[in-house]
Amino acid sequence: RSNKNGDAILRALQKGYSTVTTLKAGFVQSSYMAALDTAERSSGTVSVLKGSGIRWDYDVPEAQSFIMNNKTMWFHQPLQN
Repeated sequence: RSNKNGDAILRALQKGYSTVTTLKAGFVQSSYMAALDTAERSSGTVSVLKGSGIRWDYDVPEAQSFIMNNKTMWFHQPLQN
C-alpha cells in the first residue's frame, strides 16, 4: 500500500538533500568511562563536505580535531603539538 503524501514528502526531502554540498553543526557529546567511573561532556563543531570527508572540532573540555576522508583519519591536539 502506498502513501502518496509520504512519498511526496520523501521526494521533496531527497530533492533538497541532493543540492546540499556542506553541512556544519554544533554538537554536545556525553561519555561515561566505566573503568574510571567518570562522566565527561564535550562540545564543538562538526563539518561534513559531501563526498569528501568529515571534521570534528572539539572546543570543550580541550581543543582537538578528528579529520577523516575516504582513506585517512587525522587526530590533532594543539596543546600536545
